[in-house]
Amino acid sequence: MSNFTKNYQKNIEPGTARGCAIGFRLDSLLKLTETHARNNRITLMHYLCKVLDDKLPEVVDFSKDLTGLEFGHGIFV
Repeated sequence: MSNFTKNYQKNIEPGTARGCAIGFRLDSLLKLTETHARNNRITLMHYLCKVLDDKLPEVVDFSKDLTGLEFGHGIFV
């Protein structure tokens, strides 16, 4: 999901400081859940997950990529 988001940002804002972003703020994910369709049945997050599941199913199971994070939970930057 993060790779998809980074690639999307690079394509949407090329040549700007944000176009070369290597990440995104986690609170921006909340905006995806707050943006609803006209019928209020689906959010932008639901839509993105459905598209990713259809086109890139290996991206949806990203929890396998998070195994190394358990060692960094106590590090403050």
